[in-house]
Amino acid sequence: MQKQEIKGDERNTLHVKAKKEEVRNNENEERDEGKEENPTPLKALNHVSRLCRNVKDSIEFYTKVLGFVLMERPKVLNFEGAWLFNYGIGIHLVQSKEEEKLPSYTKELEPNDNHICFQCEEMEEMERKLKKMKVKYMKQRLETEDGTVMDQIFFNDPDGFMVEICNCEDFKLVPLDSLGKLKLPIDRHIPPVKTNHHNASN
Repeated sequence: MQKQEIKGDERNTLHVKAKKEEVRNNENEERDEGKEENPTPLKALNHVSRLCRNVKDSIEFYTKVLGFVLMERPKVLNFEGAWLFNYGIGIHLVQSKEEEKLPSYTKELEPNDNHICFQCEEMEEMERKLKKMKVKYMKQRLETEDGTVMDQIFFNDPDGFMVEICNCEDFKLVPLDSLGKLKLPIDRHIPPVKTNHHNASN
């Protein structure tokens, strides 16, 4: 039986195909390693809830200082509160009936306290706004080993809950576990927003 001679071009083509198949198999193995037997069926952060001493004062702060939009709230919720939404995240305000559940409002700002953080495009503009609104704040700058710099601004809401503003998009998140476990929402936000709804006062 005569052996079939493989020409140089064919040999290169077969080599490239073998390499692609090897890469594909490695990617599939990594993906399989990241799969959980019982994955948590979550999609994204929906909202943060805040107790407040006065709902109207908190609405004014979150809408005027942080640019949130007041939303309709289901009438089935028979307690005083408000729903705010913007930037793909909701903040639900709940009128507190017990003072001891709220943080003690101190003059000191503590960056290491519990807080929510918003990524900002123009830190100087945000600082000018805080000055104009007469919101007390403190600034901080972090620099990592590779020279990446992040600016932070910290301040309290009317009830003493900490808020952080930062330009943290340059900080790369490096998973310590398998990359296959990450679920990244693309081109969608949750919950959906009605854009054709007209305010009843118009």
